Formats: sequence, structure tokens, C-alpha cells
Amino acid sequence: MTLNILLCNAFSGTLSEEIPSHASLFINLFDSVNSKLTYRIYDAYNNEFPQNLNSDQIYIIAGHNSSLYEEKAWIKNLFSFIRGAHAMKVPLVGINFGHLAIAHALGGKVASSEKGWGAGIRESQIVDPVARRYFSANQLTLHYLHYNQVTQLPRGAVRFATSDFCKNEGFTLNSHILSFQGHPEYTDSTTRYLIQNQTDESREIKEKALNSIQQYESTTIGQKAVQWILDLRKATKPKSVPDKRYKFSSF
Repeated sequence: MTLNILLCNAFSGTLSEEIPSHASLFINLFDSVNSKLTYRIYDAYNNEFPQNLNSDQIYIIAGHNSSLYEEKAWIKNLFSFIRGAHAMKVPLVGINFGHLAIAHALGGKVASSEKGWGAGIRESQIVDPVARRYFSANQLTLHYLHYNQVTQLPRGAVRFATSDFCKNEGFTLNSHILSFQGHPEYTDSTTRYLIQNQTDESREIKEKALNSIQQYESTTIGQKAVQWILDLRKATKPKSVPDKRYKFSSF
């Protein structure tokens, strides 16, 4: 199975020296569940997108540390890509910024949270029966680093996880879209490093976020999400047809 990972930021100078690239976080996580996967990496932030969409592959839109509403061509092209992937019903996954982008591109709404910075590890309640197959005790536990949230889901989307901090922690749309506000790919050390090097927040807020990591410390926190992501390919019932070419709008 091939995973196509669309990177929305290089995170140059942001990640610790132990992490060679943002893509490596995804590869390490997915390899821990299935070592036979293959990967294609696209620098979406440099306007690099898959030109052929295949229902037998999975497309993952990763995180970004800036605004969804920046007037940049690559972001507009990302929205176009999302709409095309949705129209063709290929397996599509949103992570953090990707979660926000999918919601916005398909008619939902995104805004900065009045509750401020969501950082560290938190639990959310599973509210959809499909999600209960993957997350025990009706709880989703993930790493988080975000200011913005999905405030209104796209038409037809189903919320599968919610919390007091973030109403729409995750949603599905039909059987081919799965989206998480959190970061399944982050490890404890990754999140800890990013929190410690965040310059815009107070010491008190940082300490609260760091304490949450100590409370839930785990090296396998994202693996349950991975299993659901990999099962998207089965849910979409791929057909033996040639790849379909999607033409982007020109911005």
C-alpha cells in the first residue's frame, strides 16, 4: 500500500536535531504498525501535488504552523486538491492543519479558539460507533499543538470525537475522509521540544502542557489512529482502474 504524504511546511529550524524531517515522523509511526508500506512525499508548500489520484492509495495532508487564510497560491491549490480528491472519493486524511484545510475546502468553518493554545496531550470523547472500533474506553488520546479549530463541519461530515476544549476533535465524511485535529505522528519528545521552544506563551501555560505529557506518557499513542487510517483503503472498496488525473485550477 502507498501513502502519499503532503507536507504543508518544512519546519526548518523548528524540529529537534534528532528528527531528520517532518515526513520521518509519519514514516516511523506507520512503519511501527505496518513495515511493508511505501511512501511518496510531496512538498505541497512548494506547490508540489500528486497529479494522479488513485483510490487504491491513501493521501495524508500534514500540519502547518501558520494561518489557513494566508493569501498563498499553494494553499488555494491545496483546497483545489482536496475538492478533487473528495469528488473522486479517494482515501483522504487530515492531520492538524490538514484537518482544518479539509473542513474549510469542503464548506466548513475554521476560526481561532477563544480558549487559546491547545498544547500537550489531551483526551477527547468518542461519540461515533465506527470510531469505537479503534479507540478503547470511548476515548481518543493524542498530541496537540494548535490555535485554530473547526467551528462548523462540512455538510455530511460526522463528528467522531469531542472535548471541552475543542468541539470537533475529529470527523469523517462518507467512507473516504478521516480527519484529526491532533497529531498521531508526534512522539512525547517531539511535543515536549516544540512546547519548550514556543516563545509566544507564558511559562505557566507551557508547564501545564508539559505536565499533560508526563501524565499520558506513551510511545504508541498514535498507533490506533494509524490502523483506522490504513483501513480507509478497505472502506473505499478500490477498483482495478487506471490512475485518474486531476487538473488543478491555476492561481
